[in-house]
Amino acid sequence: LCRQAKHKKKICTGDLTTKCKSEGDCAAAGGSCDLGLDSFQQSLVNQFGQESVEVKKIKFFCTPAQKGTEPAPDLDGTHLVGYQITGPDLAVGVHTNNQFGPEFVTTKKPKSLYVPAVKSFGGGFPPILVGNHKCVLDPSASSIRVITQALPLAPVAATGAIDINCGTTASSGKASCDCELQQIDPFELAGIGFICLTPGEPCPSGEIDCDGGNALDVTMDSDHNIGQCDGNPDCEAQCTDHCAAQDDAIFNSGCEGFCIGGQRDELACTDDSDCPGGSCPGKDGLPHGNLCGCDCINVGGAASGPGGLQCNVSTNIDVELGSPCGDGDVLIAVGTRCVAMTSQTVTAQLHNTNDTRGKDWPLPAYTATGSVIPCETLATSTTTDLLLVGVVNFFDSTIGDIQSQLTFACQ
Repeated sequence: LCRQAKHKKKICTGDLTTKCKSEGDCAAAGGSCDLGLDSFQQSLVNQFGQESVEVKKIKFFCTPAQKGTEPAPDLDGTHLVGYQITGPDLAVGVHTNNQFGPEFVTTKKPKSLYVPAVKSFGGGFPPILVGNHKCVLDPSASSIRVITQALPLAPVAATGAIDINCGTTASSGKASCDCELQQIDPFELAGIGFICLTPGEPCPSGEIDCDGGNALDVTMDSDHNIGQCDGNPDCEAQCTDHCAAQDDAIFNSGCEGFCIGGQRDELACTDDSDCPGGSCPGKDGLPHGNLCGCDCINVGGAASGPGGLQCNVSTNIDVELGSPCGDGDVLIAVGTRCVAMTSQTVTAQLHNTNDTRGKDWPLPAYTATGSVIPCETLATSTTTDLLLVGVVNFFDSTIGDIQSQLTFACQ
């Protein structure tokens, strides 16, 4: 059922009773200033071929409806917004047959274009179906930088793509978001091996905040030695308590001398080669002191602006002898890491670095800040200017404890 509709312009999306002429007028009401949509050209492909039309203003709003005594449809199902359009005349004779009977019609000029929409009634932040979008990394602005206490390595240009999958915003203006690794091209890390990054197991969902206000900064706090452990389950329990004591959540943990994953999961080890299909926490070839390494994470900090995004990129990490990836020469199967990325600020530091008691590194703690784009822009699959930053710390690599700093700039 389609009704005539009139677009109400120059109002704040966070409070439909507040009028505005610019974004600054909506500072108190929240959301953005809806100044309306300028007409634009849109290419369309349908059963009659390809054509270009000019999309103008909203003219209709359509809802599911029950006709007569027929079974009721999902009245909260797909809604449509109809836009006035202009385009070339196309005279085609068409035979139709519908529930009211057969008819013959001749097509003329296009008059309207209908697109799926979500709705809410009255005030509050209007729902936005943010949707699923591909962020192709800009190699000139995207990088992975791996540093150690003694050896800062040059950043490696990051090429590839991630998928950003978000739901529909609630009245609060927030929606659940998942970021999935689609492809990151492998790179060589001197002294370690060939780094292969592939999609891993699902990670906890993050959030996009379309009207701003939620705290989405990421803090990563890692400690090489929080005490002795008798296995990975014991270390995980200790790490959970350690993180909770500083109002953080556990990100990752591992007990030196016990395999993580693979065919010998939880069995004793002294070298990564002892853990086929997995990894051995601790320095290869050296005595292991059954030390518990612990990574804590906190999402909070300052309030984000409209469009703030925090998500966890599930990444399976393998260190291989050489290129190409996946040819069976895995040196270390690190496993899945849920890399916490944010458009806000990330802060990270290691403690007891390289098992040196009291050694905090880097000093000062690493920080980086991303940038946001409006949800309305992202919903059109435009990702330009979205910048996500993140960090992952690792203990006991062949070149010492390392910090991996990630910068993902979308094209």
